[in-house]
Amino acid sequence: MHLVLIGYRGSGKTSAGRLAAETLGLELVDLDDAVRAKFDGRAIADVWQTEGEPAFRTAEAGAFAEQLESAAPIVLATGGGAVMTAQTAERLDRARRRGRAWCAYLHAPAEVLAQRIASDDASANERPSLTGAASAVAEVAHVLGVREPAYRALADAVIDASSPIDAVARALVDGYRSAGSGASDS
Repeated sequence: MHLVLIGYRGSGKTSAGRLAAETLGLELVDLDDAVRAKFDGRAIADVWQTEGEPAFRTAEAGAFAEQLESAAPIVLATGGGAVMTAQTAERLDRARRRGRAWCAYLHAPAEVLAQRIASDDASANERPSLTGAASAVAEVAHVLGVREPAYRALADAVIDASSPIDAVARALVDGYRSAGSGASDS
């Protein structure tokens, strides 16, 4: 069974996912990296500007499907908007119903997410603005408001991502194991 992490940018999907993967003895796959590979490693912001969001989302949906179909269980850290594509949301929901995926929504308040994003130079350079809002908090609050119903609808668990990263990872491991994965420490 895959451990799929969803949530807004800056929620710690990759960082907590890395720690959880190490504990569970699974591979971490960052979906953004898989998508960038489809565009010759270009930055997501560049892909959005030159190819457009629809091309990015199509590639993202394809990469998500490829990862979800892998036989060996993985920890999959998705991009923040991945599950907003109907095809991806349906694929994840189907995998959950079939016991092939356990999904955690890493939730944090907009203020926390905006501060994390602002303090991460790589994120600022790599990711496009989604709304063009005057403030980062306003953008995060707006987009989070749109996405949160989908995140919650697809989640088997909602984890407080404003907690320290090791606590988030522990909650992921505990939830995944409770779901019946049978995974063991490495």
